Amino acid sequence: MKKLIALSMMLTAGAANAAVLNATVTGSGTYNNDASLLSDGFIPAEGTYWQDISNVHWTSGGPADFVFDYGADVLLHDIVLSVDNNDDYFVEWSTNNADWFPLFLIPSAAGNIDEQFPGGMDTFSTISGDVDYLDTLDFAPLTLRYLRLTAVNGDGAYAAGELQALSAVPLPAAVWLLGGALLPLAARVKRRQTNV
Repeated sequence: MKKLIALSMMLTAGAANAAVLNATVTGSGTYNNDASLLSDGFIPAEGTYWQDISNVHWTSGGPADFVFDYGADVLLHDIVLSVDNNDDYFVEWSTNNADWFPLFLIPSAAGNIDEQFPGGMDTFSTISGDVDYLDTLDFAPLTLRYLRLTAVNGDGAYAAGELQALSAVPLPAAVWLLGGALLPLAARVKRRQTNV
């Protein structure tokens, strides 16, 4: 019975999961590889070479920025982002793709990979408890439709591998129903054990 109760509690404990928001990505400027790589769900391994085929890369001679369109207003809770470790990157948000507001700046010194990977990819997260969590990037949830990623400083050779925007979503009703159904079953098992 204790196992049934524990299972029921685990299934119904959380009210929300994180969901990756789907985006259409457009780039401006000169860059290499398809901008859609920035939202394909693949986060390059720490230290991956900046010009790897899994990354979008560019140089200061052809500055670029990338706009992520979520198709409608969304409630943003967290971001996971992979960028070249020796450059600064600026992330902004907008509701109309015209008026932009700062979300955070990732300074090159903020990464957690060292000089053994010069020009390597580094992952940053605003998810508390994540191994790549960086508290200086954290923000309060906000409603937006667009995010924009721009390299603003560094060695002139830039790369981004992924930008995942996460929103909290309710657990499916089926999980709540399952949890609710297990409680009476647990009570029934307990009554049988008491009567034996």
